Amino acid sequence: MRNLIKCSDFSCLGFAFSFFSSSEDDYTSSPTLEFSTEKIEMSIGKSVTVEVRSETDPYTVVSSDENIAKVNVDKNIVTISGVNLGNAMIIVTDQNNITGTLYVNITDHLPGDLDISMERATIVANVNQGKDSVIKIIGGVPPYKVNSKDMQIAESTVNDSEVIISGITVGITTITVTDNNKKSVGTIEVEVK
Repeated sequence: MRNLIKCSDFSCLGFAFSFFSSSEDDYTSSPTLEFSTEKIEMSIGKSVTVEVRSETDPYTVVSSDENIAKVNVDKNIVTISGVNLGNAMIIVTDQNNITGTLYVNITDHLPGDLDISMERATIVANVNQGKDSVIKIIGGVPPYKVNSKDMQIAESTVNDSEVIISGITVGITTITVTDNNKKSVGTIEVEVK
């Protein structure tokens, strides 16, 4: 015959917690998928692509609210489309049931604005070779500083609250925007065509 512990109130809660909890040394975090960016800000009618940085495709994708953001996946590229204002989460799952989450904010900012007050804010800019493109900076404390990862592909300068991107050579690079306090940082993923 088994001896069972009976609890009619919360008196056994401490016992149950200590019995089922483990020490910090026993804890191992679950693996998660990594992305080229995890937080996306975009406007209605625009689409953004995010790269899944893992080699365990095929992937499945689900939007927490398809009335705000629709999503599809092709190989390791997730495409998110803004439908209505609001926030949504995109859950990406690989063939081994490892998941990752993308946080999407559909705003009424002008397309192409970079809101560096958002953590890990990222936008995509397509620039023609030999041409300039202007990105408006929102948030943070001016003056802003910019740093182009590869100046042979694209150069960048700041004029007040605008980043001017000059397409030099066909390719892909990243431009980092930092505010005066170095607390707000944004990324512009640039493709020169």
